[in-house]
Amino acid sequence: MYQTLVIAHVVMIIATMVSTIALARIRGSVEHKYLLLTCVCVDLYTIGYYVELTAENIDVAVTSLGFQYTGLGLASLCYSMFVFNYCKVKIVPPWVWRVLAGYFMIIIALVVTCRHHTYYYSSIRWIEEGLFPHLNLGRSPMFWCFTVMQTTLLVISSVVVWFRRKRSLKKNERKQLTFLFVETLIPVLGILA
Repeated sequence: MYQTLVIAHVVMIIATMVSTIALARIRGSVEHKYLLLTCVCVDLYTIGYYVELTAENIDVAVTSLGFQYTGLGLASLCYSMFVFNYCKVKIVPPWVWRVLAGYFMIIIALVVTCRHHTYYYSSIRWIEEGLFPHLNLGRSPMFWCFTVMQTTLLVISSVVVWFRRKRSLKKNERKQLTFLFVETLIPVLGILA
């Protein structure tokens, strides 16, 4: 079962990398750049998770968390910026995006230094039992703040897409926005599961 999980994850890494490379070859708008940044962040996350999945000790697994959170934190921010630009929502001042980026950078710093404090993880243990060796992480309030912030960004993005879809008169655009709406909700379902 473990090997199947690793193989499936390698296939996902290849798929995300191919998508990123294909997107990088296209010259595009500001929305395109935000989407490309989102793909790069997803690549970082998937590679980090692969390293954690195949880690043989706690040091390697904890180091992989830095990669995962660099991708995870910034992916939701870049994706939200993509959605807001794609849907032509201009009500968010640039300083809000900068504050959110700063917040996510603080989270990344807390995760990278998590062996030295309990601000993000209340405990870090290496478990040998089970299907495969893995980290067992206790969650602190900052973990839950990050989860709520990330979920909130994605829910707001899905609401923006939904309202844009309702205002659109073009059938093809409505269809694209329906796919975008579903695509925006999938990570929310993953966080809540």
